[in-house]
Amino acid sequence: MGAVHSTALAGLVIVGFGRVYVYLRHVTGLSHLPSPPFPSYIWGHTVDLRKAVVGTRYNTWRKTLGNTYVLYEPLMEPVLVLGDPKGVSHVLNTNVTNYHRPEIDKYILRMWFGRSLLNVEDEEHLKMRKQLNPAFTPQSVKEVSHVFFELAHRLAVQWDDEIGADSDSAVFSITHSIHTFSLNAISMTMFAHDPNASAGTIPTLLRNITNGPSVNNTFTRLMGVLIGKFPQLLSLPNPMKTWAGQLRTELGKIANEVWEESREDASMEAKVIRVLNKYGKDGEVVSKDEAVAQIIGLLFAGSETVANVMGELFYELARQPTIQDKLRSELVEYERTHGHPPDIDDLTRTGDGGLPYLEAVTRETMRCKAVLMDISRCTIDDDVIPLSIPIAGSNITELPIKAGTNVSIPIRDGVNVDPTIWGPDAHVFRPERWLEGGGLLESVRSVHAFGNILTFGDGPKICLGRNFALAEFKVVASTLIPKFEFKSDGSEIDFYHLGGNTVKPKSPEFADRVRAVFRQVWDDFYAWEERYSQETLDGLMKPVKPVDSEIYLKPNDAALSLDALDDTMLDESIMDDNDNDGSRSNDADFLAVTSFSTNPERPPKTHHLQFTDVAIDAGLIPEPYSEHESCAPITRSLFTGDDANDIPFVPFADDPSFDHLQHLAHHKRLKWQNPVRNTDVELIMLETAGRLTKERWRDMPVTFHHIEQTRIFDSMLFIGEGGCDSGLLHASLQRDYVPWPGARGLNFLHSRDPLRPAADDLFGRLQRVQEIFCPNLSCTDAFCMTHIDSIPMREPKAPRRTPYDLVHAIETPCGETCCALPQNRPTGSVNWPDDARAELRTMLAVDPDWSPCDLAKIMLRPCREIFALRMDSLPFINPPPPIPKVRKARGKPKFRDEDSDKYTPCDPCTHTGPCMGDYCPCYVNKGHCERNCHCELNCIRRHRGCKCTVIKHEKLCRTKKCPCYRAGRECDPELCLPCEANTYIYLVAKTLADEDANLCQNCLIQRGQHKNPVVRIGQFGLGLFLTEPAETGDLLMEYVGEIILPLTMASRDDLARHRERNYVFALNRTYAIDAGQAGNPSRYINHAPKDEANCKALVHLVNGEHRIGIFATKDIEAGHEIFLFYGTEFFENL
Repeated sequence: MGAVHSTALAGLVIVGFGRVYVYLRHVTGLSHLPSPPFPSYIWGHTVDLRKAVVGTRYNTWRKTLGNTYVLYEPLMEPVLVLGDPKGVSHVLNTNVTNYHRPEIDKYILRMWFGRSLLNVEDEEHLKMRKQLNPAFTPQSVKEVSHVFFELAHRLAVQWDDEIGADSDSAVFSITHSIHTFSLNAISMTMFAHDPNASAGTIPTLLRNITNGPSVNNTFTRLMGVLIGKFPQLLSLPNPMKTWAGQLRTELGKIANEVWEESREDASMEAKVIRVLNKYGKDGEVVSKDEAVAQIIGLLFAGSETVANVMGELFYELARQPTIQDKLRSELVEYERTHGHPPDIDDLTRTGDGGLPYLEAVTRETMRCKAVLMDISRCTIDDDVIPLSIPIAGSNITELPIKAGTNVSIPIRDGVNVDPTIWGPDAHVFRPERWLEGGGLLESVRSVHAFGNILTFGDGPKICLGRNFALAEFKVVASTLIPKFEFKSDGSEIDFYHLGGNTVKPKSPEFADRVRAVFRQVWDDFYAWEERYSQETLDGLMKPVKPVDSEIYLKPNDAALSLDALDDTMLDESIMDDNDNDGSRSNDADFLAVTSFSTNPERPPKTHHLQFTDVAIDAGLIPEPYSEHESCAPITRSLFTGDDANDIPFVPFADDPSFDHLQHLAHHKRLKWQNPVRNTDVELIMLETAGRLTKERWRDMPVTFHHIEQTRIFDSMLFIGEGGCDSGLLHASLQRDYVPWPGARGLNFLHSRDPLRPAADDLFGRLQRVQEIFCPNLSCTDAFCMTHIDSIPMREPKAPRRTPYDLVHAIETPCGETCCALPQNRPTGSVNWPDDARAELRTMLAVDPDWSPCDLAKIMLRPCREIFALRMDSLPFINPPPPIPKVRKARGKPKFRDEDSDKYTPCDPCTHTGPCMGDYCPCYVNKGHCERNCHCELNCIRRHRGCKCTVIKHEKLCRTKKCPCYRAGRECDPELCLPCEANTYIYLVAKTLADEDANLCQNCLIQRGQHKNPVVRIGQFGLGLFLTEPAETGDLLMEYVGEIILPLTMASRDDLARHRERNYVFALNRTYAIDAGQAGNPSRYINHAPKDEANCKALVHLVNGEHRIGIFATKDIEAGHEIFLFYGTEFFENL
């Protein structure tokens, strides 16, 4: 490969300098012709051609240079652009043997098809053409036309299904369905083969066909110049070569199947197979390689070109509904008059009794929508090309050219739409030009080609399948247009060069489809929204009744409503501003109400209500509470973490003593600087998503995730991996929308949650519950606001017990069908539906050692069947990943979770294997593994609980003798069994005997076993008072608030210092609790010196999380205020 690259580089340099030299010496023979200015001596006009919109570049050059000029490809390779009708006829007809395909075309076509009719010359071309011609005569095409009609009706049924029985319209892409139709048509008519029979072939093939790379790029153009001089370059990899290989592989599958079928059945009536078997080399049957190459070429050329033209026709009809309606009317009228839709004879008849407008539309489509961008040829010998129109700026009508000159005949953007041939409206799609009374222009008749257009080429090398393509085109048009009305979705078709001289629409990206639907929904919504808003505002307006003067109401007037003000008032109640009778002595005694009218000729009217002072006994006014701040009441601390980077407003904006700039430095921006949520646009996005999910894209249903991946919407449909707890779809289920009658896609908002798993999806429901359910024993609730991170599902466990171990563990049979009974042992297969089997596998994935008896009760199935299926299902459960190798730890594990100043709890570990390496967060954090960790129950890092029992004169687990109490953690209800820390046992004891002296006293916080203090006026403003006596060590209350991080502590500290009230309590080395905005009555506990305080705050580890309890340090009588020593650090920070 290194030698190849060296050769290529050397060749590039040599040929480059050579070409420039040749150009400068003017020996090309074309130097005297006009040429557009080129941007590069190396790349020539290739850059302009590659960047230009298809259908514009040649037209632009023709206006200034005429229809015969010269372009330059890379390395100054000259190309003669020939648009003169007489010259074109000379190249394609008169002297056709002197003009062959350029090397670049042969290179590409051989990559695609092998050696076939499309890339051979001279005698070999004539021989292959002779072989295939009988299959494409008009009569042969008529014989297979019934297949066209059958496939067209299938396509109509498919589109009906897309629209649905409950709708009269739908938006979907027809690209793939048309390509499928066209591929089926050529394969079934010419080869008697149904390509759909090959599993996976059609979808893969269509993806390759519609997603091919553009050959019109600098690299491939340069290859075309160099490969004739350096054949080694053919071995270089490039995108076109890779794609061609994939395309040829998929087409080759069909071609080989066709050939094998023909070998097995010699009586096949398929046209092409029949003629290929008839002709061969020297009288022999055509070889398999030759036949496969021909089949591949015909499959591609016969399907891709027709499909593209049909797609462009429907697009043009959607853009021009007048032409569509006229064509539909002709087809419908023909069926009404003749009693049947047109058959193939009717469609191909050109005289009286035919379908003239269909014929005109067909010809106009072939003229304006030609697949061939141009026809490329290269001269073998020197030649002289005659011209009907002199070269611009000269009298030259005969153009001598040298051997090796490249000639390009522009078609789609050239001869077919040349204004000098077709008139000033040449670029307009106008079928009527073929029906006008005067006939075609004389200049059109100068194009001596099939139908006076070059779409199919001309001369001995004219397209062999033109009759086939025209018949197929007319059958599809006549079948579908009467049944369907075509409308554009608003997107524009873009084009690219597929080969050196072919052009096709780009395969539309799904993002383009999303944009088109979004634009359509946008237009629909705002067309309705303006009327709706106006009607809503009009509905709020109340008719104003005329009032001649201002009205004054005295206190004794009973009617003080606005309704009364709108009515005519009593004369004695009406007071004028000019009255001086003393009835209006002071403006402060009146409330002025001014009403305004929508009538510009009616001035505003003012009503005055008179008031009198009311004396209140001062003794009846209660004394107000001292200055205090309210907060949201909560019973559990809420996790906030960090406040948002955007601040909603500037606090204390009118207080010059507050340092606003210092406080704003903690935030990145103001809230109003963020984009405002536009609920109208959100509704449009949801409607767009709803409409798209009713469609199919490339034969696959569209999902919300497909739409999300385009990243077109400003708001995300999903946020995060779960995708169910946030994002636009989640928000849409919690709000109402305006009653837009055009919202066809929002039905999913009125049905069940589209993100909720189906009822029969047990695994999905378990995952959903796992995402929203908090398993912490302090919560055991959904949507926990304290533990915001969900815990992933456990990996499936490997069974530890054999099936017969489970049987032997059953002490009492669960019933007559119990697997423990000898007569119920498995003897045969079990007939269960798939969903029931899936449920069993899901349960066994959670716990493979579950007793069959328990599973039988849960699933309401016979125990013996569950036992039998367990033996079959377990092999399908994925075993846990291999346990990572770790070095054996020396000594006991080290822990630091006894001191909250040095430890912050981490999330439960979810790894596999022992907790003895850096992959375990508990190991790294030097903490105990907690209840929700995924490690084994016998993990060396798990806390073992206490084994405390009742001791006389001591409260259970309230002394240092209890290892849990000593470690600063509350007893675990599941581990500390002897002390009966279980909350359920406590509740039963309190209910039955109102006695808990013999129960664990080290789980007060998790039980909520605290006093019920109240807030009253205390020694320093408001304080907290006991309503019942408390003993030393009793939990008075838990201190709760927002759990915040240091950055938020700093940003809130500015406000706390200014207010001189701070509610932040250190929780551990990372977090603090702030009860300033949310809390409970514990925030009102006032400070007292250490020797006068009657309580203290302790941080306990409760079920794996730190919580702050306020405990009594001495016996306190009911009615006494609670005092806490804040600590010296608190006042230093103030």
